[in-house]
Amino acid sequence: MASFTPGVDEELVLARLSNCIQEVRIWMANNFLKLNDEKTDFIIIGNKYFMPQVQCKSLTVGEQCVPTSTSVRNIGASLDSSLTMDTEIKAKCKSAWWQLYQISKIRRFLTPEQVKTVTVSLVLSKLDQNNSLLHDLPACVLLKLQRVQNSAARLLCSASRQVDAAPLLVSLHWLPIKKRIMFKIVLLVYKCLNGIGPLYLSELLSFYSNTESRKCLRSSSLDNLPVPRTNTKFGDRSFLVCAPKLWNSLPFDLRNSPSVESFKKSLKTFLF
Repeated sequence: MASFTPGVDEELVLARLSNCIQEVRIWMANNFLKLNDEKTDFIIIGNKYFMPQVQCKSLTVGEQCVPTSTSVRNIGASLDSSLTMDTEIKAKCKSAWWQLYQISKIRRFLTPEQVKTVTVSLVLSKLDQNNSLLHDLPACVLLKLQRVQNSAARLLCSASRQVDAAPLLVSLHWLPIKKRIMFKIVLLVYKCLNGIGPLYLSELLSFYSNTESRKCLRSSSLDNLPVPRTNTKFGDRSFLVCAPKLWNSLPFDLRNSPSVESFKKSLKTFLF
């Protein structure tokens, strides 16, 4: 990944990117691996104001000329060139609706507890996968996912389409989509601050504005995390910015939970 200014330093960045790919190819060859040029995707991400100014249309990878794609998959998530996450949400909804349809066909052969187990594992898991990428998206976009969850709740409770799904979600103890996203992000923050989260995320969080002091102690978990300033919507949605904001909005006693399980239980109660 490399950033550039459209029409200014594109050639320089492309050359640097090509050199990086060549280094990766050499490393893979030394470790008895092979880079598949034909399956390599290339995407340019930017907002709608700068994308028309981009002159680059392809990237050379080995002997293959890889054209720019409108969307790519990375670790199971579909990313589009504007990061609107439309492709990801459509894929989630399509898969979840199909699983929900299949469950409805066999529902009468299962006990209520079995139906709930199958629905959580096959439907809600689809909605929760990579859902931290959906933070701060417009409500109209998240509504597509919320409709799937509402239908799943109605299926479990044998309710008609006209029934309001909000009380059903509460009875099932299911957080709505927007709060499920917040739950995932804040849980990652808690794990990072207590030394059990991914290192690459832990390094993004700091208790002090002084970057030289990044030691994570449970006794400091009551302190607010510094929130970096950004000038773009992309920046506001990043983990570096949204995670401290959400963490700072939690009560002090909740942040100082003694274990992950107690934190998850208290956080879910707080969000309800």
